[in-house]
Amino acid sequence: MPTFFHFLALLAFKIFSEEQVDVCIMEVGLGGKYDATNVVQKPIVCGITSLGYDHMEILGNTLGEIAGEKAGILKHRIPAFTVTQPDEAMDVLKEKASQLNVPLQVTSPLDAKLLNGLKLGLEGEHQYVNAGLAVALCSTWMNINGHLEESHLKQIQHTLPEQFINGLTTASLQGRAQIVRDEHVNNKISNELVFFLDGAHSPESMEACAKWFSLAIKDQNQTLFHQIADNSRFSNKVVKTHQSETQKSAQILLFNCMSVRDPQLLLPHLMKTCADHGDCFQKLSWRTYGNTCGHVISCSRRSPKQSHMYVCFMLIDKVINSNKSIQTSLNLVIVWVYQGVYFKKALFVPGLSMYHKIGSHALTPSDSNIDLSWQFTLQRVWENLMQGNKVHEKYQDLNLFSIMWLAGKNNSAASEELAGMEMSVSNCEHSAVFSSLPLVINWLRDRVQQNQSTRFQVLVTGSIHLIGDVLKLVKK
Repeated sequence: MPTFFHFLALLAFKIFSEEQVDVCIMEVGLGGKYDATNVVQKPIVCGITSLGYDHMEILGNTLGEIAGEKAGILKHRIPAFTVTQPDEAMDVLKEKASQLNVPLQVTSPLDAKLLNGLKLGLEGEHQYVNAGLAVALCSTWMNINGHLEESHLKQIQHTLPEQFINGLTTASLQGRAQIVRDEHVNNKISNELVFFLDGAHSPESMEACAKWFSLAIKDQNQTLFHQIADNSRFSNKVVKTHQSETQKSAQILLFNCMSVRDPQLLLPHLMKTCADHGDCFQKLSWRTYGNTCGHVISCSRRSPKQSHMYVCFMLIDKVINSNKSIQTSLNLVIVWVYQGVYFKKALFVPGLSMYHKIGSHALTPSDSNIDLSWQFTLQRVWENLMQGNKVHEKYQDLNLFSIMWLAGKNNSAASEELAGMEMSVSNCEHSAVFSSLPLVINWLRDRVQQNQSTRFQVLVTGSIHLIGDVLKLVKK
């Protein structure tokens, strides 16, 4: 009895044949060598995307073994392209290509300038790697089939055809770097419940997902703390901006993965990448009352926070000392936006489609007899990570820390005091297990209604099945 994917592949070939399509793009379902799509003996061109540790129970435990399975799609003398790979994987691909006399080429990430001011339709930095590969595959197909002359083929490296730009900038793929607002909530109250969905399920894709999520919420979460000072003495009083200028935000993780995957690999990648991604210090500005002078210094960097602290103080001294005209009422505004992302709570839930048909009664409580042992395993992994991760102690209910100028203290002493302040914030109750996805959605909506001043940003990841279930529930 063929598997469901075998059936789909056969059905696809039948449809393509009957419709007489101009070009057919076949993406393997699993691996390559023994995949149901790998029956085409003379394809026009082959492509291998970024390789990682995925489906290891079938493809192998090393990148070399996985690459060997992926290289199974290469055909004798058929041109092929790939992207930059780890050495272990690249060596296997090159060896296989050499055996088959395949002209294997490595593509570079697409230069964003080639899009003429537009951006890719698919979000995430890693999509520029995929876009570079897509351009190589498409241009090669066009050249071999007489749609693109050899001279124009070389020019594509510097100028993309309008059709290419249109395709790259309008491409969409549900469940990959997708942002969905919950209209059920957002139509009723002013604050937001926003779902960030990505079906990442390998360590490499989880890292890409975390980077995308961190950048996606970056512009929404710029909370500023203003510090008021005068020319005779600096005050350590911290004044929060008006509510109209900023809105509190809370990041929630909604996670599930198949039991064949290792959460000890997935969750640490997610947590660390979110925590590390972003700039700690954005800008420093000052102005004086009575004088029309002002200055803004940008010093975004990603070094440890103590070095940020030192740089900030040095810049303040430099600004004050270099402006002799400053006499009274110096208003110094220091902005330190720590953009590392930390989850206020992690929610673990089984996929709804595993147990129920999603329909009009989907938001009813699920069967209490559902086996949640795997979700509790995921929760234990997360809690262990939280207990072992001292960084989390400084972010509960905060996405940044205000820089405090401590009067009469040198840079070193001020840095030590700030470090002590950061580590004094405690944390508790980091996660929860739910028996069904409808219960999670209801819980989130209740939290939003109870916290009118908070924007809830929910990252949904770990399983493409979970993504599909959330989309069906939220988009009803």
